[in-house]
Amino acid sequence: MRGRRTIRRGLACLLAAFAAGSPALADATPQQALKYVDPSVADAKARVAVYQQTFGITHQLDGTVTATPNVNYGDGNTTDTNPASWNESLGLTVNVGYSYNRQTILNNLYNLEQARDDVGSYLRRGIFQAMYAQAQMLQYQVYVDQLQTQLASTTNDVADLEARVKAGKAKPLDLEQRKLQLQNLQLRLDQYQQQLQNQQDEAAKYGLGHPAAYQSIRFVLPDANVEQTGTYKLRALNVERNKANLTQTDVYNTLQYVELTGTYATGSVSFQTNVGIVDEHPRAEVVFGYPGGTSRWSIGVQATIALSSSNLQQTPILQQRITQAKHDLASYQRDFKTESAKRLANAQFAERGLSLDEQQLDLSNQALTSAQHDVDTLRAALQKPGQSDTATLQKQLQQALRDLQRAQSNVLNAKRGLYNSWANYVRNVFSYLDYIDAPWQVKSK
Repeated sequence: MRGRRTIRRGLACLLAAFAAGSPALADATPQQALKYVDPSVADAKARVAVYQQTFGITHQLDGTVTATPNVNYGDGNTTDTNPASWNESLGLTVNVGYSYNRQTILNNLYNLEQARDDVGSYLRRGIFQAMYAQAQMLQYQVYVDQLQTQLASTTNDVADLEARVKAGKAKPLDLEQRKLQLQNLQLRLDQYQQQLQNQQDEAAKYGLGHPAAYQSIRFVLPDANVEQTGTYKLRALNVERNKANLTQTDVYNTLQYVELTGTYATGSVSFQTNVGIVDEHPRAEVVFGYPGGTSRWSIGVQATIALSSSNLQQTPILQQRITQAKHDLASYQRDFKTESAKRLANAQFAERGLSLDEQQLDLSNQALTSAQHDVDTLRAALQKPGQSDTATLQKQLQQALRDLQRAQSNVLNAKRGLYNSWANYVRNVFSYLDYIDAPWQVKSK
């Protein structure tokens, strides 16, 4: 009777553990974690908008319209036949120009690309952190369930040993050892329960409640394309930025003002074009004037050349920066194929392992269902009126209860293995997606 009572207590604890982790009560799933958006994403998107506007400004034409009104009374030659009168005139000048500042354009492009890369990175990493928190909550839930089961079983053992010691059938030392084991289990349970609470608090940061529930989902692992990654784009832009710095130093800072001008005027309007380097930047402009003044036309060249030793000193440094930027880009391209293939393989292996653990849990659940059916059948047989083979059925029921307890324990072990595999899968998928700059995407079944 004592052995049967011990088995029943163990079964009751297992059933309580299963109820505590029942998916029906769960409100933290991978699908919910996929909806998480890191607050940093909004800041990065705001920076994208700012840099897009700044980039547009650098490509806009600049223009001015200058009006010169002139109003006077009399002209200095007033006579009786030529009395004083009001005179008015209007001069109008329209200037439209475009300056090409490659340094500024490339810097703005770089900042824009960095902000875009940050948007994808923050979103991708935030989802990973939410899903990994959910995965860890699953792990600690089953750790706690297993320890609660072990604690209940050891508690029963201690009670049985106490009775046996009183009856002189067991040594007091055995009882003390088992009590110490019980205390160690209680300590481990308390620690895991605290860790589970910590993990629940962590998951709450991502909008997840508790307990957590497992969902069988898989993620798309897209092909890797080095030219689509933010790192490649930024390193390629860095090469161009360093080239622009060298050109600015060697050319534009030296030819600070070199302008070709062309002018044509009639009595009504004047038309002038200016093309060249103005204020150390390429510039083109058109000027319309009214009134034009005396009819004329002209072509001219104006130049200001500044030869500075400081520019010459900077040239080797800037050339070295270009060489280093090219090296960084080439190294990334060279290593990308190998590194992305390695991370992809790790993610694929993790996916295969996850599938196997899902199958194991399915088989363990089938075995649990079968064991429960055997127990129910034997109990029904014992309750039949006129049952003559009660002793044999009792022994069979005892064995069936032990099998049921083992099957329930196997399910918990299978869950533990599955949840560990799930956490490993999430880590490896993120490692691959983050390296190739790809978003999380659930694979269609």
